[in-house]
Amino acid sequence: MLAPEGRIVVVTHNTDSLQFALFGGRHWSGYEFSRHRNLFGIASLQALARKTGLEIVSVTTASNPEGWRRSLRNLGTDWAFPGYLVRALAVTALAGRAVEAFARLRKRGGFLVAELRHAPGRRSET
Repeated sequence: MLAPEGRIVVVTHNTDSLQFALFGGRHWSGYEFSRHRNLFGIASLQALARKTGLEIVSVTTASNPEGWRRSLRNLGTDWAFPGYLVRALAVTALAGRAVEAFARLRKRGGFLVAELRHAPGRRSET
C-alpha cells in the first residue's frame, strides 16, 4: 500500500536497547503482547525490510524514560516488593531520562526509529 515514491516511518520498542538488556528476561516494559506482537532491533528490522522489498533509509534511537519506570514497577510487582517501594521505584523516571540520554549516544535508546522506502529494483519475497 506504500506509493512507489512513498516512505514510511517506524517507531517501535528497541530490543537492542539498554532497557531490554537489563529487563528483557521478563520485566521489560516493551512486552505488551496485546499491542506489540512483533519486537525489533536493528538487525531484525533490516531483515523484515529486505523480505518485504523495502530498504532502510535512516535508523536511530529515541529516548523512552517511561520505559524505565514501567520496567522497574514490573520488577517490583513481580518480586513482591512492598507497595511503598514499588511507588518509590516509579519516581525513577528522572533517572531514566539520564540513562536514556547516555544510551542514545550508543544507539541503544528505548525506541527504534527508522525511515523505510521501496528498494530500487527489488520485489517483495512474500
